[in-house]
Amino acid sequence: MANFLLIHGAWQGAWAWDNVAARLTDRGHTAYALDLPGSGGDPTPASEVTMDLYADAILREAKRIGTPDLVLVGHSMGGAAITAAASLSPAAFTRLVYVCAFLPAPGQSIGELGARSHAMGIAGPQVEVVQGGVAAQLIESTIASTFLNDCEPDVIRHAVPLFKPQPIGPIMALAAEWSDGFRNLPKRYVSCSFDRAIHPALQDVMAEAAGIDDRAVLDSGHEPFLSCADRLVDYLVV
Repeated sequence: MANFLLIHGAWQGAWAWDNVAARLTDRGHTAYALDLPGSGGDPTPASEVTMDLYADAILREAKRIGTPDLVLVGHSMGGAAITAAASLSPAAFTRLVYVCAFLPAPGQSIGELGARSHAMGIAGPQVEVVQGGVAAQLIESTIASTFLNDCEPDVIRHAVPLFKPQPIGPIMALAAEWSDGFRNLPKRYVSCSFDRAIHPALQDVMAEAAGIDDRAVLDSGHEPFLSCADRLVDYLVV
């Protein structure tokens, strides 16, 4: 049995993993999730949020959990966050799993990769800048079509109000050099073939660039933990 630390993506929070955490627990695993700084219920002002702060929060939670067997999972923007954390402290984790996640190479930003996804034919998240320019808020009428395109209507009704403004700092941050410990950690990349937030082809490009040979494909949109949690868990525990 394994222990999982689940890291959410932009505009979301620990709530995104509720279904997956419950299923992991049912299968005898242990699951933890946290709100990244400035997300979910965390009160950190958007102006103070950085990728370094994300990495610190993840490592603090890993230390609190205190297990030598911890699988770190990142969704979407959370992929960049788990990369930053695992590069700083690779010994804290036994394996990394990227779920339709951004995985910027050193010197790349999430913003740059998002623009590349758009150029490949995916409209991606539609936003307006708020809070004096330090956060981006999704245009509510586009959330369902971009993120929840394969979810049931009741799931959409529940989830849409939970999307909150996203601090811009981590989106524009340039990824640091990867440590040797990070490069040597076992990794799996789960791409989502119906994704309308990050082009599936870009997901393949990022996984290839990171040297990830262990790859799987889910026929789902960008939020598989909401649309097909059981199948996603199958891919997490392998």
